[in-house]
Amino acid sequence: MKNLSTLILIFVSLAVSAILEPQGLRFGLFDVASVFKLLTVLFLIALFQERAMDVFLTIFRAPQSEKLQRKRDNLVAKDNEDKLKDADEALNKYKTATRNIAMRFGFVIGVIISLVGIRALEPLVDAAQFQALDSIQQKIFRVVDILITGGLLAGGGDGIHKITELLRDYRNKTSD
Repeated sequence: MKNLSTLILIFVSLAVSAILEPQGLRFGLFDVASVFKLLTVLFLIALFQERAMDVFLTIFRAPQSEKLQRKRDNLVAKDNEDKLKDADEALNKYKTATRNIAMRFGFVIGVIISLVGIRALEPLVDAAQFQALDSIQQKIFRVVDILITGGLLAGGGDGIHKITELLRDYRNKTSD
């Protein structure tokens, strides 16, 4: 069913593209320093977002996690192997659920941050050429930018740091 949904989404996207006949989009002139500036801003926002989410998750999820951990630790201390497997499974299931909540919550927060105007792609596009695009293409671009920025921020500071490191390595190799 997932494959069929994916195929349908691809065909709908292609049909919309054929109907709208969107123009190609050119990137503006920017240097590595401006990309680093953009990534630094996104990195700081992602760090703030991660910290805020950590506080919220600690408030709402930590008490149950600690309870499950204590139960598991007691079973280890009592050398109760029979129930230890169930306790490990319950603790792992709870931690997995918490990670899923964190990722979803992070994506929603990232999208909200992007909705207020902090974007990853728009600063890279030539502003005059963007304004010359058809209104619907501008709107679709902004939706895509919001989704990408939301996902980027949801991925946290570590992912943005890796992108920055990749650019730094590229800059160092090309400057030699």
